[in-house]
Amino acid sequence: MSLVRKHSAEEEEESSLFRLSRQNPGYYDEDSKPSILRKIYEYRTPYDKSDYSCIENVARGTVKSFAIGYSVKAAVFLFKFLVTALKSPNRGKKLLEVLFNQENLRFGLFLGLFTGILKMAISIMRIITRSSHGSHYFIAGFLGAYLSLFLLPKGSRSIWVFFLLARAFDSCYNHLVNKGKLKKRSWHYVLLFALMNTFTVYCYVGESYLIPPSIEKFYTMVMNSDCNDKIIRQLFFEMARRRLVKSNAIEDACLPITS
Repeated sequence: MSLVRKHSAEEEEESSLFRLSRQNPGYYDEDSKPSILRKIYEYRTPYDKSDYSCIENVARGTVKSFAIGYSVKAAVFLFKFLVTALKSPNRGKKLLEVLFNQENLRFGLFLGLFTGILKMAISIMRIITRSSHGSHYFIAGFLGAYLSLFLLPKGSRSIWVFFLLARAFDSCYNHLVNKGKLKKRSWHYVLLFALMNTFTVYCYVGESYLIPPSIEKFYTMVMNSDCNDKIIRQLFFEMARRRLVKSNAIEDACLPITS
């Protein structure tokens, strides 16, 4: 009976020690003597508000982001498959190609690598500086975005740049509003949209080589442009080039210069 009580008391002490070490990874009893690997794995900075250690937090975030990215990309391809190729032959093989392909893997790795680098960089800078500063997030965001975007094809990188550029303008605007330096008006976003659309439409009509093919295709679909509109756009483009050549801004031996 005493032996059973002794074992239960030891188990209770071990469980309490484990709970304390999970809540505060810096706490260890003198007799426990954890290994260095365990200390590294269970270490958590005092600025980390998650329920996990730094390493576990990075790993969980990376895996979760990878799963979300892979699932979203696969869902898009699956929707296209259900709309277009459901009645085609070899449906089983095409379905496997839709669910398991390189693009799904790339997009999942893109989001997973971004989250992993972001969280890891923040944790490392907190450990080195023993503080949590706003500059850590700037540096971590730059590293995560710069290194992860290389995983995507060159053609799709500009889409993410345009998307985040709009979010950056929105964040700057909200910052000015929160600081009281700018009063929020309902027409601000309308004006900003009109200004940005002015440049984009000009490039679409006069200098289409400045915008990505996807944006050009989008405007062509929205404006319902036909072959006559394309001819007019080409004329505007040639007129702009002739003006640049005439002013010696560019050189083009194949393009005749008329007075």
